[in-house]
Amino acid sequence: MKARLFVVNEETLKKAKETNIASLMMPKELGEQWLKTIADMMADMLQIEIGDYIFFWEGKSKNHKNRIHGVYRAMSKPFYRCDNISDNCPFKIYIEKAYEFAIPIEEYEILNSPYIKNTPWTIIGKKVAGKSRGTTPLSLDETRILIDLLIGNNLHYRFFEFDKSRVKQISNPLFIDYSLKGEKGPCPENIYNIEPSKLKFFKEDYSVYYEKILETLFNQEMTVKNKEVFNQLNINVDKVVWYSNYLPYSIEQSEMDYVILSSDDGVAISKIYVIEFMKEKIDEDHINRVLMYSQWLNDSLALGKSVSKPILICSDSIDFIHKDADIKKQNKLDGLKLYIKHFEEVYKTKNLEIYTYSIDENGLHFTQKK
Repeated sequence: MKARLFVVNEETLKKAKETNIASLMMPKELGEQWLKTIADMMADMLQIEIGDYIFFWEGKSKNHKNRIHGVYRAMSKPFYRCDNISDNCPFKIYIEKAYEFAIPIEEYEILNSPYIKNTPWTIIGKKVAGKSRGTTPLSLDETRILIDLLIGNNLHYRFFEFDKSRVKQISNPLFIDYSLKGEKGPCPENIYNIEPSKLKFFKEDYSVYYEKILETLFNQEMTVKNKEVFNQLNINVDKVVWYSNYLPYSIEQSEMDYVILSSDDGVAISKIYVIEFMKEKIDEDHINRVLMYSQWLNDSLALGKSVSKPILICSDSIDFIHKDADIKKQNKLDGLKLYIKHFEEVYKTKNLEIYTYSIDENGLHFTQKK
């Protein structure tokens, strides 16, 4: 069961409860990187599956401190809609109550509880980063912690079972259309006439305009359990219990591109995949980064054991599997082999896997290079 935390104020929280719609605010002035902004927000929304939990993080006011409300359940696919000229929250998803909790929990109760043994890393990471992200993923432990604290504050709470007959069917769900490529065009004049599913996220040669688009595509394909895509990376989607993009790394104000948790029995986490995306050709910085993230996930989620599998996905890489006759390429290969081996030993990780990606009208394709 995945969960996300939506940032709200008193007004937007009231509207969400009245309409049973959770939404993301979009800047009216999109700027030069308008397509990246849209891809960012689409990635967050496309990570949500029907049945996932939704919490609301309400900012402080003169009457209360920061606090968290819950728990709601996603009851549709995400979609884009402006209800009127003043609607600046066009990214939407239908919700319903999963639990009825009259009393929220204060942020202080989470961040300063002596009983919480596992660090709420995505919550703390968001606060430390101080970035204006409208929604953030919650780890499996954080979801349980929030529900436990809300139950403790609400002796007469109610739980509502999921019923698929209440799922809302959406005619225009968010998605990236692989058949659309070419010039992205000018920045839209306003947010009211945007149709995300008709935007071009790929250049004429199918290279992506922004690296962030790869995260969006991964969420799109993971949410529909696309075996054809993830089998190429030796990831069994039937065993995946949690996944998300753009996750905080420790408290260093940096982010991991993608993390997938897999379980053989549905209870214990048996595999952790940490994926680093590169729009361009492989380099040493990204190699070091994904191995460093892998070590941190081992320490944070795997009791210090080497469970996390580091994966680097880039547009171009030297082939570590098939020997190249070119002397310069061979020398480059030998140097990278030594570099990778050194940092695998430093960080005590599993062996790094490297794939190149390509995109066409049929979707994502990967070729293993190491």
